[in-house]
Amino acid sequence: MISLNLDRNKSIQNQILSYFREKIFSGHFVPGEKLPTVRQLSYELSVSPLTINRAYKKLQSEGLIVISQGSGTFVRILSESPNTGTKCVKNNYDWMLSVDDNLRRTQFANEFSVENTSRGYNMFTSLLKGNDYPYEDIKKLLIKIVECDPEVLFKYSPVSGDMSTRKAVASYLRRYGNLDAKSTDIIMTSGSQQALNMIARTFVSSSDTVLMETPTFPGAIDAFQNQGCTILSVPLEKGGINLDILEKLVAKHKPKLIYLTPDINNPTGIVTSNDKREIIIDIARTNQMIIIEDDPWGEYTFDPVNYTLIKHLDYSGHVIYIKGFSKLVGPGFRMGAIYANGTILNRLITAKANSDLGSPLLTQRLLSQILSSGLLEAHLPRIRTIIKNKLLIATRSLSKNAPDYLSWAVPDGGINLWLSLPSHLNTDTFLKEYCHPNDLTFLSGRLCYPNEPNYSMCRLSYSSLTMDEIDISIKLFCKLLEQYYSDFENHDLCQ
Repeated sequence: MISLNLDRNKSIQNQILSYFREKIFSGHFVPGEKLPTVRQLSYELSVSPLTINRAYKKLQSEGLIVISQGSGTFVRILSESPNTGTKCVKNNYDWMLSVDDNLRRTQFANEFSVENTSRGYNMFTSLLKGNDYPYEDIKKLLIKIVECDPEVLFKYSPVSGDMSTRKAVASYLRRYGNLDAKSTDIIMTSGSQQALNMIARTFVSSSDTVLMETPTFPGAIDAFQNQGCTILSVPLEKGGINLDILEKLVAKHKPKLIYLTPDINNPTGIVTSNDKREIIIDIARTNQMIIIEDDPWGEYTFDPVNYTLIKHLDYSGHVIYIKGFSKLVGPGFRMGAIYANGTILNRLITAKANSDLGSPLLTQRLLSQILSSGLLEAHLPRIRTIIKNKLLIATRSLSKNAPDYLSWAVPDGGINLWLSLPSHLNTDTFLKEYCHPNDLTFLSGRLCYPNEPNYSMCRLSYSSLTMDEIDISIKLFCKLLEQYYSDFENHDLCQ
């Protein structure tokens, strides 16, 4: 039985496609599992068999299912297990398939395999190498905090966050982004992802329309899609989102909010121009639309141009600003902050209470010390230099080793490279059948699209590797790509 509630005012075929993509990618439908027949699904959903057939054909063209005449339709088995050499089979938990849930997309977490990212060459996780952070200085601060106030280990934090930490964050935002931030405007969160989930649960329902720059951060897609809303994509171009398409979508669909990462888009590394930022905030004011400005690593821009935060241009509370600190001081901190105003702020405080009653106090106090002592700002120039040097190694290695059918763009900042393979190649297949067996991993670009996925894109996060590992990883990536390309061409010729 398929638990899919169709909206008859929207494309039926696209809803069916999205449903099966999400269930397959999230692991709800396991490899080798038999799917309902066209006739059965047509009857259950009261939909034309032709619509079901077209949806299945599209899923087959994306390599997600196999249609076997006379046998049925099955979720595709991508590869054999690298550990056991055996194919994935259905286990004895099949009864769970009858248990409905409210998860509409959990693809990013499903793809984050500790096994694949903790060995070999990890270009999946978007972070720095541990020793690139000022860990000795951070360790000293941590020891000092516990020694001076041992009770910090045994106390709860206020729901909105520790007051000394909120003051330190507000002060930092005034220096960093020229924001008129006060401690009472700040909510501390356990990372940016918690902030996104709080905002989505608070303000987005199934009847709402949300705009997202595309491609974008997969965790944000998961957060908003789980609310059952309609997501529309605003394509990115040089200098930010396409404003003509934005204005048309706003005029036609009256979206409730738009999600942006103007200070270094993840995955492309594009930074939004100041001119576009001013137009975006004007559109939001005119149409009573919320802007989610996600800023996990704006400090890592390469161009010395002084970019203005959209929140700095906001005088009426249309912008909910999310500041992530995990990428700046260490992923293990899981620390972030929301800066918002008015009743939007009040409602998010309630959402934070419902979520966890307050983030861990110890990490908040540590962040407070890192910010108030000036440690972060003192180390940023060194970290930016490391990132630039690693990017230079990566792009030089690509220029030397990449086949001519692989393309990429130099980012405006950040720690990722966005690559494009030939359109007939599938990065999911390349990753799982060629790279994982050779202990190399990256992020499939398919995860960065909320609607029609692009299977020929991928993100390489070069900064989690040492200087020596970058060239080795890029060479291996290019060698495996040539092998995949050759195998595909030879297989195609044999058809």
